[in-house]
Amino acid sequence: MKVTTLSVPVALLFASAAFASGFVPTSTHINVADVAASRLPASRIFASLNNDAYINPRSESVPQPAVMKAAILPFLASSTVAATTAFPITVLASTGDAITAAVIPSALWAYGHFLSILVIVGCLTAERIIVKADMTPSEEDTIVKLDLVYGLMAALLIISGFARATTYGKGGDYYIHETLFWVKMTVSGIWGGLSLFPSLTFYKRNFARKNSELEVPPLSDKLASRLHSIINAEISAILSIPVLATLMSRGVWYSPDLPYQLGLVASLAATGGSFYFYARQALDWKEE
Repeated sequence: MKVTTLSVPVALLFASAAFASGFVPTSTHINVADVAASRLPASRIFASLNNDAYINPRSESVPQPAVMKAAILPFLASSTVAATTAFPITVLASTGDAITAAVIPSALWAYGHFLSILVIVGCLTAERIIVKADMTPSEEDTIVKLDLVYGLMAALLIISGFARATTYGKGGDYYIHETLFWVKMTVSGIWGGLSLFPSLTFYKRNFARKNSELEVPPLSDKLASRLHSIINAEISAILSIPVLATLMSRGVWYSPDLPYQLGLVASLAATGGSFYFYARQALDWKEE
């Protein structure tokens, strides 16, 4: 750690920049009593946090940046002192402590999470445009490739979402008591089931075309229309998930008394039912 002697005005400049950017040195959680000592309303302290500094309403501690910012604010408010005082003060400056070990992994997981959503929407949009009656074998091969990318991005979405919720977010104890979390899980399960219909349909046709001596008939109008409906539903589901995530991370419909078993059973039932229904429909599809 490097120790430097600065005058008050210069120190105030650095403190202002640190406060505005959010890069205030952090370490571990501290007690709420320290927040009270800052003489700032809790609402202002919570509002000063950035989106990655979560507060668990069930916890009795808050991240240290809130208290450090709260301690800086009264100091910055003393404009008379800042203007008239020129005595040197000691400022501890350390680039190593400015970013904690969890910041970079958290940012990378967040990037992966958002990237996966963007790529999934792109794949679904491309599928919606390409799918039509009387598709050529080349177009069907393109759909199979898009579906592979779609599946990989869906896996990244699930893994990154789990990491953000359990390690870099508010923790499982918060989410199991958040009503919208279970709504999101239910929508995600239904979305997963929906995705099985196009995947199984095109993989089945691709397998038959390459491993059967019989000619595979072109995609019918009826099947193309069904695929359009399924893909539209998938796009609606994936676009609703970020909305639910945004609301639940802000405590909308949070209830510490919520029986999480109810949400778990509902989401599992919806997921299982969706997977079974759309998988069977794809495998048993018959032209009438």
